[in-house]
Amino acid sequence: MSQHDMSIEDGTGLSVRENINNALLALTTLQSGSIEPEITYPGQLWLDTALGDDGILRMRNLLNTLWIKPTIDTGFVDYTKTASGAWTKPANLKKLEVILIGGSGGSGGAPATAAGQSSAGAGGGAGGVVYGVYLDVSTLPASVNYSIGAGGTAGNGTGTAGTAGGNTTFNNLTALGGGGGAQSGPAAVFTAATAGAGGLATSTEGAGCLTRLWPGGAGMQGLVAAHGAAAAACAGAGGGNRFVLPRAVTFLTTSGLAALAGIVPGGGASGPANSASQTVKAGAAGAGGSIYLREYY
Repeated sequence: MSQHDMSIEDGTGLSVRENINNALLALTTLQSGSIEPEITYPGQLWLDTALGDDGILRMRNLLNTLWIKPTIDTGFVDYTKTASGAWTKPANLKKLEVILIGGSGGSGGAPATAAGQSSAGAGGGAGGVVYGVYLDVSTLPASVNYSIGAGGTAGNGTGTAGTAGGNTTFNNLTALGGGGGAQSGPAAVFTAATAGAGGLATSTEGAGCLTRLWPGGAGMQGLVAAHGAAAAACAGAGGGNRFVLPRAVTFLTTSGLAALAGIVPGGGASGPANSASQTVKAGAAGAGGSIYLREYY
């Protein structure tokens, strides 16, 4: 423990060096001691050891009239929400960043095929993405109910298409879910199944919240073609967004191809495909959305 008045007096080389070393020691130990430093300065730190233990950190106010407890900036805290709920605004919140991703669409199925036929399912669309930063947190209510969009269900390959993903919402921000994919075939001529559209993103927040909006990527069509007795198909890829790449797309000529489920957060499911003489293949479910929160203090 050491304290110093932070004044270096003239003297011999050795005495000046010792005085400087003592001042540096006082700085590195935060003027620690059981009594306050004799000479004080605005903004000065003092580690008060009068009560023992690890001491109490005190700071001189800007008027240099009394000791106060310094405010320590703890930075930020991150949260990831994958289920709907309620967010409570902390009393000491300075700024809030949010990212919303909508749920993605399920892919269409691939119907059963006969000789010379093929079939395919289209991919589901990805969920939209919203980025918002609340610079004026007073515009936020004390509690905000938020919802997380679920992934869409898979198409069955017998006439039922994949369904759209659900919307993700927070206050006046909405990331819409991606659309579901349809089925194509069975056919021996070129046909195309309608893919799921990408989810949009909307905001009706005021000037206290800065926003960026990105639509999700659309899925790809499920394509069916035939070359004489040979049947070919292309399974539709699932759409991607700013967090997830598009789900696989594969050409098929000899055997069936299974659908792939969407990737969290909000990536669209890819469709299946069938070549000739294959049994029905169902599509895959879309992925759920998410909310990412960063609270600044």
